[in-house]
Amino acid sequence: MEITYKKIESLPMKIKDILLRITGILFIAFCSHATYGQVNFKPGYVVKHSGDTLHGFIDYRSWKINPDKIFFKESLAGEKVSYRPFDIRCFGVLDEIYESAVIETEISPSNIQNLEFGADLNLMADTAFLQAMMLGEKSLYFYVNNRGNNQFYIKSDSAFQFLAYKRYIKKVRAENAARQTEETKVFENQTYIGQLILYMEGCPDIKPRIEKTKYTKKGLENLFNYYYKCTGSEVQFQKETEKIKTTFGVVAGLSVTSL
Repeated sequence: MEITYKKIESLPMKIKDILLRITGILFIAFCSHATYGQVNFKPGYVVKHSGDTLHGFIDYRSWKINPDKIFFKESLAGEKVSYRPFDIRCFGVLDEIYESAVIETEISPSNIQNLEFGADLNLMADTAFLQAMMLGEKSLYFYVNNRGNNQFYIKSDSAFQFLAYKRYIKKVRAENAARQTEETKVFENQTYIGQLILYMEGCPDIKPRIEKTKYTKKGLENLFNYYYKCTGSEVQFQKETEKIKTTFGVVAGLSVTSL
């Protein structure tokens, strides 16, 4: 039923006051919602598979997990359009660039309290927007999958390659024990080290650095910076690395193995 201003005027004073207050609250809420929605749209662009670039505004959400869908407007007053990874080639907003990719993602638990026994990777095919960390002759990408696993990718020609890494547990004989016992220790599948040695063979003295590189944003960023300095190649784009909080748990020990 439609309530007009004249109908409100004909109501008793108390009811009229309540209705006017409700109307005011709803109006403020509507304005706040509209303002909030507009604030999230930041200048950006979308590159289609045809190569055409659309400039406009992207609904930016300070993504902690890579988005699986974005909203784009050619103007703030225009209609928003949604894009998924298979719809476009890439997009950029603020200081971030995301490329559409068909990838393999590792889905094993990464929380130290839930690690699996065994170094074998549990890979799943996926389509994703990978965040570019560094673009150039050698490119590095970052991805947080829906399991919350931080993962890194390199690009050879037009194919994205997962830098394979997994933390896992296994039982080992306890050291310096009065009797033979077993304890559970944490190990690392560091396959990514061998991958990077092949990927960065253009720098002759980089191998020792790769072997010491941790599977972190800062560690890999430093390694790629060294490669570009070593080869004299030009960095086309570099994303400033944010600080990431690391969660620690109680474990029996930490051992490292490279497979």
